[in-house]
Amino acid sequence: MLRRAGEQQRRGRAAPRRQMGPPRRHQATGPNEVYTWDVTYLSSHMRGLFFYLYLIVDLYSRPRVSDDNSFSEALFRTCKYRPDYPPNGFADLHEARDWVLGFVRWYNHEHRHSSLRYVTPQERHDGRDKAILARRHAIYTAAKQANPRRWSGRTRNWEPVGAVWLNPEKALEAA
Repeated sequence: MLRRAGEQQRRGRAAPRRQMGPPRRHQATGPNEVYTWDVTYLSSHMRGLFFYLYLIVDLYSRPRVSDDNSFSEALFRTCKYRPDYPPNGFADLHEARDWVLGFVRWYNHEHRHSSLRYVTPQERHDGRDKAILARRHAIYTAAKQANPRRWSGRTRNWEPVGAVWLNPEKALEAA
């Protein structure tokens, strides 16, 4: 009876799976052009109770990572591995918010990122990174000229970081 009614076939998906193309690419050449987001949990003193930390990152201020999940995971790791992160969790939502606000201030205004050539995200965001890096380049160049035997090779690269890609093509990532 099923065969005569045309119902004797596999009852899976009605349509074949679509092939997904590569993820969309985005480029940030300045602040406030591309944002990424993710969420993680912060533990509390009470077992099974968590506070959710929603993260929104300006791609321009966290460069040289290939996709948005890596940006977020790197920041979450920095957050949770800080020496002052409470090992037994937060007492309440107020304590969690206060700690996160302090972390965000430190991360944006004090933490010098190696991928940003050791400037803070705020310095890059404000465009101050170019002048800071130019001063560092001049100092290193003068130090090398004053004492060339101290230097075995070139000085550190103090060129400002350029455009940042989210989901770059593999050829662009190597460049």
